[in-house]
Amino acid sequence: LYGICLYPKHPYRRWLVFSGILFGIGYLLRYTALVFYPIIVIWLLIRPNDESTLKVKLKGILVFGLAFFLAASPQLILSTIDKQNPFYFSFR
Repeated sequence: LYGICLYPKHPYRRWLVFSGILFGIGYLLRYTALVFYPIIVIWLLIRPNDESTLKVKLKGILVFGLAFFLAASPQLILSTIDKQNPFYFSFR
């Protein structure tokens, strides 16, 4: 979240990539990290004190999302192969 908070002050895509990868690793550790994904996407859309165009904001969301899915892909692939659902959760 620190990298996401730094992004408006220092708009370098590396902060989004770094945050997306760490968020994906967090998803690998605990599935509940996925709860924060929509919150982060909404925050990237309505960033305070930012005059970026919608196109620039959507590119930032795409970069963050791709980095997240790249880092989370080992679990997503295994869940898809085993349970036919990439976001399979076992609540036993």
